[in-house]
Amino acid sequence: MKLDSLAVLSSLPRRASRVALLAGFVGLASVSLYAAVDLGKAGDLWSQSVTLETKSDYKGAIAKMTDLTRSGADNYLANLRTGWLALQNKDYDTAIANYRAASGRAPSAVTPAQGLASTYRAKGDNDNAEHACRQVLSHDPGNVTALQMLGAIYFEKKDYSNAALAYDSLLRLYPEDTTALSGYGWAQIYLNHKANAIPEFERLLILSPTYQDAQAGYTAATTP
Repeated sequence: MKLDSLAVLSSLPRRASRVALLAGFVGLASVSLYAAVDLGKAGDLWSQSVTLETKSDYKGAIAKMTDLTRSGADNYLANLRTGWLALQNKDYDTAIANYRAASGRAPSAVTPAQGLASTYRAKGDNDNAEHACRQVLSHDPGNVTALQMLGAIYFEKKDYSNAALAYDSLLRLYPEDTTALSGYGWAQIYLNHKANAIPEFERLLILSPTYQDAQAGYTAATTP
C-alpha cells in the first residue's frame, strides 16, 4: 500500500480506517485468487475434452471438465459443456444437473435452458421439455430450436391448436422453414382448416419435393 494511502487512513476515525483496510485486503485477496487460475492449463483441459469427444470418449471428456472446475476456472463453461457431453452419452440425470447449474450461474442465458429442453425431450419427459422451451422463449422469443420442439410436443399431445401457434410463430420469422411448414400444415388439417394448409404444402413441395409426407399433406389438404 502506498504511503499516501496510509496517510489518508491515519486521518480517518479508527473504525473507518479498519473498514478501509479490510476492504483493501479483500480486494487484494480477490486479485490473488483470480491470478491463481492458470488460464493456459484451463485452455488445455478444454482442448483435451474436445479431442476426447471426437473419439466418443464422453466420460473422459467430462473428467476434463471436472478438472477444469477444480482448477478454479469458469464453472459456467464447465457445467455447460458437461451437460452437453452427458446428453451425448445419454446420461440424462447428469446432463440435467449440469444444465441447471449453468442456468443458475447465468439465469438469463439461453444455451443451458435449450440444453435442458433437449435433454428432457430425449428422456421422454415432454412436460419438463415444454417448460424448458418456454424458458428459452422468454429470453429469446424467436428461438428456432425451442419453437420447433414446442410444436412437436404439442403435436404429439394432439394439441393441434397450440402446435399451430408454435409453428405459426416460427413461420412468421422463417417462412421457408420446412419443419414449420409441414407441422403447421398438418395441424391445420387435423383442425379441419384444410384451406389454411394448402399454401404451406405448396411452398414445402417447391422447397423440398421429397420432404417426408409433403405430398401426402398436400393431397389431404386439397381433398374435400
